[in-house]
Amino acid sequence: MQESAPSLWSTLLIASALTILVLAVFLPVVNYEFIDYDVHGQVLTNPHIRGLTAENLTSIFTSRSLTSYYPVRTLSFAIDYQLWGLHPRGFKLTNLLIHVVNVQLVFWLILRLFHHPAGGLRPHRSFWNVCAAGFSAGVFAVHPVVVEPVVWVAGREELLMTLGALGCFHFHLTARRLGGHSGALLQRRAAYTGAALCCAVACLSNAVGAVIPLLVTAWDALTLDTPKFRKIVYGTTMLWMIGIVTIAIKKLGPENELLAGHVGALSVQRMMLTLNVFWLNLRTLFRPTDLAIVYADDLPDSFLDPEVILGGLSVGLAGALLWKLRGRALPLFGLMWFGLALAPSSQIMAHHWIRADRFMYLPLVGMAVAAAMGLRLLIGVRRTRTAAVAVIVAGGAIVLLLGRASACQVETWRNGVSLWEHCVTISPNSEVAHGALADALTKAGQFHRALPHYRMALRIAPDNKETLNNFALELAANDDKGLRDYDLAIELARRGCEVTQWKSQKLRRTLAMALNNFALELESRREFRRAIQSYTEASEADPKYEAPLFNLALLLATCSDEKLRCGPDAVRVAERACEIVQYRDANGLAILATACAEAGQFDEAAEAMQMAVAAARMAGDQALADRLRSQSQLDSDRSARDL
Repeated sequence: MQESAPSLWSTLLIASALTILVLAVFLPVVNYEFIDYDVHGQVLTNPHIRGLTAENLTSIFTSRSLTSYYPVRTLSFAIDYQLWGLHPRGFKLTNLLIHVVNVQLVFWLILRLFHHPAGGLRPHRSFWNVCAAGFSAGVFAVHPVVVEPVVWVAGREELLMTLGALGCFHFHLTARRLGGHSGALLQRRAAYTGAALCCAVACLSNAVGAVIPLLVTAWDALTLDTPKFRKIVYGTTMLWMIGIVTIAIKKLGPENELLAGHVGALSVQRMMLTLNVFWLNLRTLFRPTDLAIVYADDLPDSFLDPEVILGGLSVGLAGALLWKLRGRALPLFGLMWFGLALAPSSQIMAHHWIRADRFMYLPLVGMAVAAAMGLRLLIGVRRTRTAAVAVIVAGGAIVLLLGRASACQVETWRNGVSLWEHCVTISPNSEVAHGALADALTKAGQFHRALPHYRMALRIAPDNKETLNNFALELAANDDKGLRDYDLAIELARRGCEVTQWKSQKLRRTLAMALNNFALELESRREFRRAIQSYTEASEADPKYEAPLFNLALLLATCSDEKLRCGPDAVRVAERACEIVQYRDANGLAILATACAEAGQFDEAAEAMQMAVAAARMAGDQALADRLRSQSQLDSDRSARDL
């Protein structure tokens, strides 16, 4: 079959078609809501992204995001906030645009590799090369495993890391090309500097970027002329330094408590887990159905587990394929990129998530390169134009089918309820999925639908502190009084405190709030003695929580049961509560005034009421200030009449 050189227009047409394909599949996501899963802490309540101030920038580059150091991703959130505020449309559009850039970089990378001497292809661009590159980049563009990092705002770390990796590799290819030209020393050094900067951006977006030096070294080892060692060291030393620092920063961070991290590094369990995960990743790659944001942490318990056996067979076949391709540098490099990029999250080393679709984003670049090289070889074997056209048409059909599957996957990300309902369907044994769905339903005002999912989450993982806290919180404070269950709320919150050895301030506050609300219920039923006991237990559970102290002080000062009314105790408790709020709570100061009056401390009561009026004015609540002033005047008149 005779090669035909394409025009620049045909190349740009395919590049444009890739962009249109990405937009057609993913653009609907800009109208979707934030998914409150990691996004809450990283974006919605993160004060450091609200303005590109010197203080915020310092915090971004000196603090961690959850348990990881990802300042570039956090900086991108700050830029988004500067442009869009907290509107989800802008954040999601940024993810989409980064993915479009990555797709274009993959497309042009494949074209560059086609022209590399290691490829053994003709030096000019053939139309079929461009078609093969378009197909492979199209697979990367719309494969269902890319849905998660593209549509999930917190998944941007994978997009930015891959952007840095691709930029690094493009710069490195340029530096190697300039190495053969005399007088290009300055340009070559500039290209190496660009590669190092891109590698740093990748590593500061996601610690998995530390594999980039491996990818670049593998490329040099496969393509450089001998002697290779000195050339490789010269071209990759800076990248290796960046990678080593990245790993050191990751290791110095706090340990993650999730399951995968507790499997011994050199244990038999680790080996079984690695084989299991390798097979699951391959299955996801070639049969991308039933995908979800989280999967159940089902650890294999025997080498006879089917997925472990299939994983072992897959590793053996992969090794045989790599050996078979040892004379073909480009497809071999693509497969090596896939394997090396997948290794950090494949449980060879401990990783806090056993498996996630987003971990396939960077490895998919390598698979796209390998597919392009394989397709180019296949087209070369087919000597007739008809056969080549048939191969390209089949490839286009595959891309369209993948795009349709991804479009359906994108639909599940409309909001938290739709996402987690889909996830529970795929992973019915995941406590994370059930707990997150329960939270999403509760947020949507459907606590009655959330109840069975909270219970299922605790059945799967009885000591999950997040589920214990959220379930207890809703049972104690739900707007629908018929759905409240104070006894169960207190039981769950106590269990959570015991699980965390009473170190969790969040759970202590939830327990105190449940006890306080239960006391209010008891007080409404005139069970004053039990109410006093419950208020007391609440203040002991969280000594920094002022609400039960103020409520206890008011009850001690105004209780209709004279045997339980005690002015001095009311004053002591109210003063303790006022200290917590630094005497700035108008209602609390009014309670202190009431307690002082009950204890016969009338001057102190008048002073406290004046402070209450001033606090209300300072808070901008003039109606409250007027009401408190009227109450103070009424109490003064009553006291005068009594005298």
